[in-house]
Amino acid sequence: MLARRENPLELLDREFNRMLGRYLSITADQIQAVAADVFRADNRVVLTYLPELPPADSAANTEDEAEQETEKEAAELDADEEVAA
Repeated sequence: MLARRENPLELLDREFNRMLGRYLSITADQIQAVAADVFRADNRVVLTYLPELPPADSAANTEDEAEQETEKEAAELDADEEVAA
């Protein structure tokens, strides 16, 4: 006779149903008491994330590069128009 392998979801469902009474018996007051004990002002970390900004001179370089790219595109457009004519 072959042994029947149980579906893992059936096992999980059975375990959940077995524990459901314990979960439902917890009150809001109990949760608040535990939260007050665990989440204290002296037991926390505050993190402030500031994105890294590029150096001030790199912004000027970016503007120069954009201007050069615009001039290059204009020159290419003029060249294309001359070829078409």
